[in-house]
Amino acid sequence: MENSPLENGQGNGSVVDKIKSVQISRRSLFKFAGLAGGVAALGGIAASSFGDAKSIDTMMGWESEQGEVYFNREPFRVDKPGYEIKGPVNRVDQDVDSPTFRRLYYQEDALLSKKGEENLMPRLKEYYAKHPDKLEGDRAWFTKLLPNLAEEEKKMNKDMWGIATAWNKAWTSMLAPLVGDPKEWDFKGVIKEPLKVKDPKETSKLIKKMAGLFGGTLVGITKVNPRWILGWGGGVDPRMLPILAAVGIDPITPRGVRGGPIDIPDWWQYAIVIAVPHEPNLIEATPLFYSPFEAYTRSGLAAARLTGFIKALGYPARYNGNPIIGWDELLATPLAIDAGLGEMGRPGILVTPEFGPSVKLAVVLTNLPMEPDRPINMGLKDFCDKCGICAEKCPGGSIPSGQPELQDDGVVRWMSDREKCQNYYASVPIRHMCGVCYSVCPWRRFDNALHKYSRELAVRDRTGIAHQIMLWGQKSFYPSPSKDDYNAPTWATYKDVPWWMRTDMFFDGIPEGIFKK
Repeated sequence: MENSPLENGQGNGSVVDKIKSVQISRRSLFKFAGLAGGVAALGGIAASSFGDAKSIDTMMGWESEQGEVYFNREPFRVDKPGYEIKGPVNRVDQDVDSPTFRRLYYQEDALLSKKGEENLMPRLKEYYAKHPDKLEGDRAWFTKLLPNLAEEEKKMNKDMWGIATAWNKAWTSMLAPLVGDPKEWDFKGVIKEPLKVKDPKETSKLIKKMAGLFGGTLVGITKVNPRWILGWGGGVDPRMLPILAAVGIDPITPRGVRGGPIDIPDWWQYAIVIAVPHEPNLIEATPLFYSPFEAYTRSGLAAARLTGFIKALGYPARYNGNPIIGWDELLATPLAIDAGLGEMGRPGILVTPEFGPSVKLAVVLTNLPMEPDRPINMGLKDFCDKCGICAEKCPGGSIPSGQPELQDDGVVRWMSDREKCQNYYASVPIRHMCGVCYSVCPWRRFDNALHKYSRELAVRDRTGIAHQIMLWGQKSFYPSPSKDDYNAPTWATYKDVPWWMRTDMFFDGIPEGIFKK
């Protein structure tokens, strides 16, 4: 049977006609009506307590915990996360698996050395032997993509990004400090005698409360699964400084190390995962004006503050967060899934009930005794099977349109083509960013009553009807450019650039240019 108008957003009838066009059994309709009534009742209860002086929403400027935005995960807890593990799991080698690090080393070893590819470090040679297509892609990065980018940027007036560059500069002017050797840094500032925990369950409540007060929005706790710790860690290389400076980033001195094997200390027992959403208006100005740095900075600072708090209780702790200054030692997405923050979506990234994929993560590792959270089942696999909007709209063609597949890390999951993803966002003039998959996701909407009720219905309805209506609403009420429009010569944005990013409105000599759609 062909997709209904509710699924593909087509058809000329009224809204009622479109809804009727979906083949729904009478029993399913009654189930759906019952779900809607139950959610409405929940909304009434929430509204009746809105004025309670103990409510987060009445905290006079201290609404850092975001009040009524939260989704109640407890009814949807499950014993196992939604991803499937088959075969041996290989811990990730960031130096060669990451296109960013790999291309930096290719540049130094093969290009700047003038000795060619024979000078590549052994691990990179071995990687290219197994993946010759990656070698061709990395060559093309330097011979085609970067020269084309330089020509495209000549056509642009960089002053149009004056406010955007200042925005990045502001958010990165105060970053969390660098971490060091775990055997030393994780214990720096730890009091000699740790406070004795009464009840790990209550400690979990305390840590979540503090993480919220320190700037985190979503917080989950899980036992550390060793497979999510990198096998070989990279570090931000000094050669990245000019690249970061071009988009207004002035990081503190990076580690400047080429990376190395990561031994997992025995005190890395629990992972506290913090998620912070992007600024919602700016994410809609993707790709030309998208910036992840405010979310990276906020999540990283929240994790750094929480790390200091835990150390002052007498327990070693270490945060992983903002990749701008390079201390990634783990895979945050699977840890976030294990901690119950969301599920794996089609782009291969975390999707949360509250914000969809539009979040940045930070993680605190510690041995403070806590009660872990369980994963959740929000029905995302079934939803993404029906949806595919992110794959349809991806300007780099990096998001798969088929079913999840077994990846090199031993996990059956969707996974974006990282090389295609990086090739596209690096080609975006001036900004070198992209967040189209964040913006078009039906789970990422402004937190109004309609979105709340749609979300509550979508996770409860296993008939698929709510999913169909949610998709129809996305395609009918949130039209967006085609994937080709996000490329030259159009360089479209998902929605209008917010007024406070429009340099032409505040400073002379700036053409409307890309601001006017």
